[in-house]
This record gives sequence, structure tokens and C-alpha cells, in this order.
Amino acid sequence: MEDLAGETVDAALFMNVLSFSPDYRRPLDRAAACGAKVILVRDNFGPETVVSWEEDGYLDPGWNHLKGYWNRWSADEMAGFLGDLGFDGEFIEDRRTGGEMELVVGKPYHWRFLLAKRRPGTADGMAAR
Repeated sequence: MEDLAGETVDAALFMNVLSFSPDYRRPLDRAAACGAKVILVRDNFGPETVVSWEEDGYLDPGWNHLKGYWNRWSADEMAGFLGDLGFDGEFIEDRRTGGEMELVVGKPYHWRFLLAKRRPGTADGMAAR
């Protein structure tokens, strides 16, 4: 996602990656700017955003001091952000977890899908800004 200048895409999939990023806005904004008609996100959603920077704890001996992001995103905030970019979003239950919490290396995750489809008239994501 670092350099997509001049690139175009029809769809973008963010599967289990945004919770390990400092913020979801930059990658979603770049996907929208590349003309994505559909953005599909599967991530850790909850009622509010919680950004966590902490040790993994499940790495090989000698490496557990390494830290990473273990975030939970506000479902309403992410849907609103994509709405501002010209997308209509719909949340879909994760069938594998059945909407139940799952521990990922000892941390609680509530996996859901967010299917965002571009509204007509917002060709590059910029029209709604």
C-alpha cells in the first residue's frame, strides 16, 4: 500500500490485517483512491476503537519482547469513514466464529466482515470528501 500512484483496482480485500496496523484509514483511503468498487474487510470490530501496542507473548524463546499492534476497531467509525469515501457498508457475521469472541494469541477478537460497495457518482472516492 506504500506506492499505488496511477494504479487502479476493482476490489480490495483486507483480511485479518488492519488490526495489526497503526490505523485503518490510510490503507482504506488508498484502496478507495485506486477506484475500488468494492472493499471487503474482515477484522476485529467492537463498539469502540481500542489501540493496543503490546508484546506478542507467543513467539519463539528470545523473541517475546517484540511488540505489535493488537487493535479493535469501532464498527460504526470504520463504516462512517468508508461512507465519507462514497461507500455503503454492510456488516456480515463471520461464519467460522459464529459471531463469538475468539482468542488470538491470548487476546480477544470479535471477527466480522464489512462489505463496502461504492455508491454511484463517487468514481474515485474523492467525490464524497
